Order: sequence, then C-alpha cells, then structure tokens
Amino acid sequence: MLAAASEQLDLPPPTPSPLETAKVLERLVREGKVPPPRTSTPDDASVGFDVDIDLGEPDAPRAPASAPPPPPPQSFAAQPAWRSSAIEEVPVAPPVAAAPAMPSVRVEEKVAGARMRYNDYSKYSGPAAAGGLARPPPTPIVAAAPPPPPPPPPPPPPPETSPQAPPQAPPQAPPQAPPQAPPQAPPPAPAADPWEEIDSIAATVDLDHAASPSASLEQILAPSGAGLAAWPSTPGSATPASGPQDECEELMRGARELFSLGDFSGSLELVEKALRTNPNHDGARAYMQKNEATLLRMYESKLGNLAKTPRQLVPPDEVIWMNMHHKAGFILSQVDGMMSYDDLLAISGMSRFDTMRILHDLVQQGIIG
Repeated sequence: MLAAASEQLDLPPPTPSPLETAKVLERLVREGKVPPPRTSTPDDASVGFDVDIDLGEPDAPRAPASAPPPPPPQSFAAQPAWRSSAIEEVPVAPPVAAAPAMPSVRVEEKVAGARMRYNDYSKYSGPAAAGGLARPPPTPIVAAAPPPPPPPPPPPPPPETSPQAPPQAPPQAPPQAPPQAPPQAPPPAPAADPWEEIDSIAATVDLDHAASPSASLEQILAPSGAGLAAWPSTPGSATPASGPQDECEELMRGARELFSLGDFSGSLELVEKALRTNPNHDGARAYMQKNEATLLRMYESKLGNLAKTPRQLVPPDEVIWMNMHHKAGFILSQVDGMMSYDDLLAISGMSRFDTMRILHDLVQQGIIG
C-alpha cells in the first residue's frame, strides 16, 4: 500500500527503519531464505550488511518442503548503497540444528572432584557394618635403627714353631792391624799480607838506635836493594835552615814516624806536602817512591784478581750528590760491566798508582764491586 501510494503521488519509496529491517531479516532467516549472519568475534573485523528488501509486496505462501541443502560458500562484498537487484552473498557455515546447552568443562571438573571427595570420605568415615570401610589407623613413624656393627675379624692363626738348632756364635775374624792414615801433603803456605809483613818488620826495628833511617827503610821495603835508591841521611851536626826548609824538615820527620808505624797513607800525604814546599828535596822523593810501592801492593791485594769485571752498585741519580774528585768520576764513568780492572788501568791515562788508589777507594765506599 505504501508503495502504491508513493507511485500515485510520484514520491520516492520510503526508507525502512533499522528496527523494521532487523525484523524482516530475522523472519527471512527463520524461513530459510537468507542464511543467518555470522556472529562477530573480537578477532573479526566489523562487517556491514547491505540488504535490499521490497516491503510493498506481500509474501506468497509456500508449501512446506524439506530442509534445503546447505548452500556453497559465497563471497560477500560490502556496498554502501541499497540495491534492489539481489541480496549480497555472505560466506557462512551450513545451518546447524539447535542443541541443548552443555555444561562447561570447568563445571564438570568441579562436580567430578566433589564426587570423588565424597566417595573417599564415605569409604573411611562410616562403620564397617553399614557397608563402608573403616579408616585404617595411622602408621607410626619409627626412626630406622642403625645397622649393627660388623663382626670383628678372626684373630690370625699363631705362627707354626718348628724346632731350631741352638744359635751359634758367628766366627770371629782374625785381628787386623789398624789402618794407617795416608800421608798428608803439607798445607800450602798462606798468602803474604803486606799489612802483616810490614807490621812484623816495623815491630822489630829499633828506631832509637838505628844509625841511619834511610838504611832501615831500604832493608824493610827492598831487601835486595834493586830499583830503589837510598837518600842521604840528615847529619845531626848540620845547622837547621830557616823558613821553608824548617817546615819541610818537620813534615819529613812526621812522615818518617808514620811510615815506621805502618800508616803509609798518612806518610804519603806529609811527603806530598813536603814536596810542594821544596820540590827538590831528595829525601821526600825517596819516601814518596817507597810509600807508593807499598800502597800499590796493598791495593792490588785488596782488589784481588785484576781480570775481574767490576760493576756499578750505586744508582746514577745518587752519584751526582757525592763529593767526588773529577779523576774518580772519570774512572767511574768507564765502569760499564764489560771492562776489567786491567782494562781500566790501561785506558785511565794516569799512573798505575793513582788509578789503583781511585779503584780501591771506590770499592771501599761501596760504589763499585
């Protein structure tokens, strides 16, 4: 009627409301004309339905028929506008007959658990005459007893004794002569020490009754007299000189006394002072030669083997703070751990006595070794 009225008045067909559209769609689904829409899930995207229904024509009654076969899956394309040609095809599953609601699995699990607990309780709680079983008494917990100690091992059998002959005394060896010690070689004579040699000689010299001091010194230092020249003795009747001559004689007198006491270094210092006062003094020159010869032998005995290679024992940063003579510094600069004492004596450019005295002082101070 609405459609006929709209055609007579030349008006556009009325648009159905959403409620009317839903009612018509539900009726068509019940009659099997339209497959039921698929229920949306959170994972499915929202889908719209485009349904074009003509509400102006009444539905013709149809004879009941058997359930139609399930339609094949169809494709569906959403269209924004209404069309009167056909209903959009939607891929849906075949219709399924309604089934009674089944309890969930969790409900079944709860019921089964309650039933099992009830059966267990009735089995042990009821009396035995009522058809149930009495709960067995709890088994007491008893600590396990320690294992018994192992039996002691049987004692060993006593050793079998067999008759033995009485012990006999061992035969005595014939007496032997005591072994004689092999003849020992005489011990080597100890090396002569210049200090002990000179001290022993100086102890036997009588300076008060010596006729000539020069003759006593020649006998002490060079018994053979080879290579040493005697100096003239000072006559007792000579008149003393004045000025530097008196100072030189005083120094020489002290040098003779120190030499007789074995202080050769002190005697050499006084002799050097006397020569600075009087360079032409024959007695001072002779005493200087004798002192140097004696001290040279002493230095060589202190250093030992001259083929040995000395090494520097003091760090270089400490050497610069030592108040060292320039000659000693030059000798120390040549000690490189590769040159021996003989090599240092050869390249020093100084006399053998001066070089030996510097090396002796460096060893005594612990600078080289």
